[in-house]
Amino acid sequence: MPLGCFGCNTPLCKGERLICTVCRNELPLTEYNFTDENPIDRVFYGRINVKKVNSFLFFTKNGVVKNIIHHLKYKNQQQLGTFFGRWYAQSIKERLDIDIVVPVPLHKKKLTKRGYNQVSLFGQELALHFNASYQENVLFKTANTRTLTKKIGFLDGK
Repeated sequence: MPLGCFGCNTPLCKGERLICTVCRNELPLTEYNFTDENPIDRVFYGRINVKKVNSFLFFTKNGVVKNIIHHLKYKNQQQLGTFFGRWYAQSIKERLDIDIVVPVPLHKKKLTKRGYNQVSLFGQELALHFNASYQENVLFKTANTRTLTKKIGFLDGK
């Protein structure tokens, strides 16, 4: 268990887990619903046939979400995936019925370097809460593309 918040690094108080109350209350939730069009839907138009795309949090170059994702991806803090998977599942459970959860894979080189796929525990937690199948071997990454951290404008609307 960490001694400091993964968002701001302040000491955690009794009852806080992984993220302090201040950071948790200030996390920029998208609050996208599953009926209205949202900016993430538009990113995929003409690229892939999807019915609905969603996002849980907004990402900015210097925000708390960036700090948390950095810990999840590069500091082996995989429990953050479970934490956010549980939170997201609880927030959407009443609005969706999910049969299968498929994580976006990492390229073999990145998987070997990192040792784990940062979205695996998030996806497993979603599948658990929806009593859905979790299938890791459906998608395959064929190109070792740049990390999304180099594509910030794509995520924060710049």
